[in-house]
Amino acid sequence: ERTGFDLKSNAFDYSPLEKIIGELNEVKATMQTSNEGTEAIRQLLQAVREQTAKQLPAPELIAKAAEEKVRAEIKSEEQAKELQVLQEENDRLRNEIKLLQEYKEKAHRELCRVRDEQKTIGKIKVNTEI
Repeated sequence: ERTGFDLKSNAFDYSPLEKIIGELNEVKATMQTSNEGTEAIRQLLQAVREQTAKQLPAPELIAKAAEEKVRAEIKSEEQAKELQVLQEENDRLRNEIKLLQEYKEKAHRELCRVRDEQKTIGKIKVNTEI
């Protein structure tokens, strides 16, 4: 039974998989860096809250802490948006890998079919229709 895979027009190359693996590694590194930045901001906000709870600081210190808090929250929101973009890209790359994996499996099945046909018939017939 034919697999519907054409070896001649679908010369198989693993380089797309290697490229996607490289891109996934970059996404992972960026996500880790983003997570570290978010954690640092969370710790800063916690320190500001603890310090505020311990004492009644001068008005200028309260104002400065409030500004820092706003800045930290804005940065946190920006990082959350960046993380969302990275997760979407990660999903896209995972889907691309899945498609390439299916492509690889089809190519493998066709190669096995051709090998088996060559053993039984003594000549190769390659399906050239998709």
